[in-house]
Amino acid sequence: MAILIAVLVLGFLFLGFLTLTYVERKRGARFFRGFRARLDVETRAAADLARDVELVRSLFGKLVALVSAVVHEVVHGMLLGIRALERVLTRTARKLREKAVTEDVQ
Repeated sequence: MAILIAVLVLGFLFLGFLTLTYVERKRGARFFRGFRARLDVETRAAADLARDVELVRSLFGKLVALVSAVVHEVVHGMLLGIRALERVLTRTARKLREKAVTEDVQ
């Protein structure tokens, strides 16, 4: 029911728009000229603002993705360095254990 009402309202608004433009064309002048001119300016400004907001949101999203990728690469490099250090320490600990075992045996 709500959809039917919405469609009817939109249909009446569209018919009103077509009637208004027809009458204005026949008359050769616009109704509420000053008000509509100000409304056009305000609408254009709102559209520009919306476009700028979308641009800022898009740039912010790209910045977040870039920072995320950089942080991922930095953390990956740190993990590789820690794994290399772990291998060195594991070899050193193994050599020290082997040395301690051979000294205990002798």
